[in-house]
Amino acid sequence: MNKIKEKFSEFFSDRLNKYRFVTLIIFILVVTALAWQSDDAYHAYAMAKNLVDGNGFVYNIGERATASSCPLFTLVVAFGYFFIRHMFLVSLLICIIFSAVAYWIIVKDFCKDVVQIFAVKFTLLCSISFMSYTTSGLENSMLFFLAALFLKAYFKNETFNAKQMLYMAILISLIAMTRMDAVLMFVPMILYVYLAKREVSFVKAVGLGISGLMPFILWEFFSLFYYGFFVPNTAFVKLGTNIPKRDYIVRGIQYVLNTMICDPVVLLVPFIAVLLLVLTKKYRYIHLALGILLYGVYIIYIGGDFMMGRHFTVMFLMSVIGLVYFINKELINEETGKVEYRAIASRFMVAMLMCCVFIND
Repeated sequence: MNKIKEKFSEFFSDRLNKYRFVTLIIFILVVTALAWQSDDAYHAYAMAKNLVDGNGFVYNIGERATASSCPLFTLVVAFGYFFIRHMFLVSLLICIIFSAVAYWIIVKDFCKDVVQIFAVKFTLLCSISFMSYTTSGLENSMLFFLAALFLKAYFKNETFNAKQMLYMAILISLIAMTRMDAVLMFVPMILYVYLAKREVSFVKAVGLGISGLMPFILWEFFSLFYYGFFVPNTAFVKLGTNIPKRDYIVRGIQYVLNTMICDPVVLLVPFIAVLLLVLTKKYRYIHLALGILLYGVYIIYIGGDFMMGRHFTVMFLMSVIGLVYFINKELINEETGKVEYRAIASRFMVAMLMCCVFIND
């Protein structure tokens, strides 16, 4: 007990930790106050309930078909429902925990001063989409958590040993099990780690990659055996149609424009992040920018979604983390040890000018 008190005392003796903790509480309170449930989440809830009740991991009892595109998140909800038989409360609690931990990782491991802590807090709170999908019953909150863990590992080291590479491969596997297409945001970074920044031989790297991906590989074999398909039924419902690809792309562009009108922050932050990170001409940042850009193009290609801003929230969170890390790593005055916020403003202006030139052309 005394050791716990000492740790708490030591933690709160740090002025920044006090600010971090206060903003975390505010974040949790706001998220809880705005909590809601999407009707789309109830597909996963039905599967979670059937699993716990002994009726199989299915949507309709007696039919081996999946209605969930987020199997790992659905299993976590089922685990919670096993102990607390109230699906609404369980799912809200799980979403709040995942989102809160993701926020804590950002302010604890990336924010180095008070300005950054409050800037991150207000940026996240200003996005309607991000705040909405922290508690929607969908997989977004779990992706926030996994994305924060991945970027923490990605930015922690210049080169990666076997243990670190295995850990990152496992995270990729968990992300794929949470939502398969979300992996696109992380593919450029994991390839960069495994091909350019590894401390082990290529053969060993391949073995580590396969080992790390084993949870997802095993899930895919189970899915093929149990459901008859590698991908969930939802993929066939949305993409397996006779609708011309041109119509999908038009709808995707409309989805972007609608999001831009209703929630400009969730798109402007990734846009600014991609520009600034590419301008660094450093591969570590460029691969993060490529992942964000790749997923944005993919969302347009599949026709967007009926839930405004939902698919931009993870890339939004990743952009916030990337910008904070970039500021601390590249814009710190070596003599004073402080962040040069004037340099940030100048970089931002350069990025905006390039954007204007591109648009005018």
